[in-house]
Amino acid sequence: MNARCRAIALMFSLIAATATAQTTHDARILLGETSSGEVYPDGSTRVGYTLGGAARGDLEGRLSLTLSLQPGHAGPGVTNSITGSNWSLDFDDGTSIWGTVDGGSIVWSSSGHTGAITVRLTIAGGSVSSGSGSVTGTIVRGEGSSRLRGSLSLTF
Repeated sequence: MNARCRAIALMFSLIAATATAQTTHDARILLGETSSGEVYPDGSTRVGYTLGGAARGDLEGRLSLTLSLQPGHAGPGVTNSITGSNWSLDFDDGTSIWGTVDGGSIVWSSSGHTGAITVRLTIAGGSVSSGSGSVTGTIVRGEGSSRLRGSLSLTF
């Protein structure tokens, strides 16, 4: 291969490497329940369970997280499988990103008042076209609503 061909090949490989380089961005989150969702009549699934609130850190803005859960109830020793739904992050500068919830779980304590949550996320659009991430933290059930304190991590 002559020098010119090698230079062109190197240029294309550098462009490809730059285009695929991704960075992880982290934020602390504090979310409150904005909708308890609806439970199927047979109790098997809850859809539309929504939490929303502040994201602070590398990702400054408002996070909304909507989940579908199986089974449709929480309680002492219950593990809810997160079967999907969607999320969005509206940045303080007016831009946003959004995507799908790809799974996870909420593992409730023996008292049923707190649960460890893990959610897998995929970025589908907005100011970033692709990527992935997660939400982890603790949900505390209160009178009539829940709060989630934890972290958001997105790679894009």
